[in-house]
Parts: sequence; C-alpha cells; structure tokens
Amino acid sequence: MGVFGSAASFGGAAVASYLPASVLSTIFGVVVILGALRTYTTPAVSEKKEISSNKLSYVLAGILIGFFSGLLGIGGGVIGIPIMLIFLHFDMLKAIGTSAAVIIFTSLGGSLGYIVNGWGQPELPPYSVGYINLLNWVLLAVPGFLAARKGAEIAHMVNPEYLKHLFVLLMFYVGLKMIGII
Repeated sequence: MGVFGSAASFGGAAVASYLPASVLSTIFGVVVILGALRTYTTPAVSEKKEISSNKLSYVLAGILIGFFSGLLGIGGGVIGIPIMLIFLHFDMLKAIGTSAAVIIFTSLGGSLGYIVNGWGQPELPPYSVGYINLLNWVLLAVPGFLAARKGAEIAHMVNPEYLKHLFVLLMFYVGLKMIGII
C-alpha cells in the first residue's frame, strides 16, 4: 500500500495544483462524509471475515489512499481507515496502526508533489518550498509527532466500537465544515 500510495499521492498533488481551493474543499467534505457513513455501518472488530490476502486489493487500496491524500493534502487516515475496514476487512486497531505506517509514504509522495508543482509560484509566503510552508510544517509536525504515541496508547485503551463512533463523528464534523454547512 505504501509504495503505490506514495506514487498516487504525488499524482493527486499534481491534479490538486490545477483545481481551485473551493473545489478541493467540497471534494474533501464529500469524500469524508461518504467514508463516515460507510465506516459507521462497518463493525469495528471483524470476527467473521478474514483479512484480505489479495495483493491486488492492497495495491488498489494504496492507489486510492495515496491519490486522495495527495489531492486533498491529508496524510491518509481519513481515507485509509475506512478503506481498510470495509475492503480489506481490518479491525479498527489494525486499520489505525497500518494507516499510521501508510501515511509515511503518502505524505512523502504528496509533499514532493506539492513542492514540484508549487516551485516558483508567485506570492507564496516566506519560508515556502513550493506549496509547502516550512514554518507551518514545523509548527504542526512537531506537536503532532510528539502527540502521536500518546494517541496510540489511548486508542489501545478504548473499546474499538467507541473509537469507531468517535472517528465517525469527527469525520462528519470535518466533512460538513469543509463543505461549508457548519
């Protein structure tokens, strides 16, 4: 998933560089809400279905996660977790953990895509490398990196079904906010 996600994320970033922010915001909101609806109907712990062993499913999942991650400028968890729950039959904790690992690849591919496609663009703020602002990156990445371990610890203490509901609520809120309803 990671390798194909990285390449697709680069492509998604290239497509995003040609679309207006309002279109990207609406696409993001709709995708997140659809993912939330589908995630809500999927059990957090999969007892009956075996995790997919079809390699093509993982390649396609990586491409989907990567493309939307690059297109929308996200790490991929909002897209990846529903895909892993629904199509690959992961349980919630395995989806969260795997998503965290895949995000490394999709973020790298997307970041490179935004650097290449934004290189030399006029009117970018100071400390920008392409469309990536290094000052904002540091201010977001450092606390995120430091909080990620604690978040993983908490996720293992919470009932997976509650975790799923919390994730779905967050997805609905973010999706509605991006569409402009909230």
